[in-house]
Amino acid sequence: MFVRMEPLHIPFYLKDGDRRRLVINARLEVDGTRQQDSAVYALMPRLREAFVRALSERPIPGSSEGDPQIVHINNRMRAAAIDIVGTGVVADVLVQDIHFFKD
Repeated sequence: MFVRMEPLHIPFYLKDGDRRRLVINARLEVDGTRQQDSAVYALMPRLREAFVRALSERPIPGSSEGDPQIVHINNRMRAAAIDIVGTGVVADVLVQDIHFFKD
């Protein structure tokens, strides 16, 4: 079962100081039990904050060229989810769409 999330807005700066923003649409894969679903929904505000922090604290490879590497986004989000909800709750992160904006 996949838990839907609101889009994540990740601000960052290029080396030349220009501001950019990634908007990421993702879903969280959980095992499908009501308990796991409820736990993820209840912790969604903390999860979103952890995802934004994990994705903005250091550059994502390829993001300065407008082509962020999805594997790095996925890995950082999965690690942040484990930190918040523990192991065995979020099985994977499905990155559905990424938009790159110049602010």
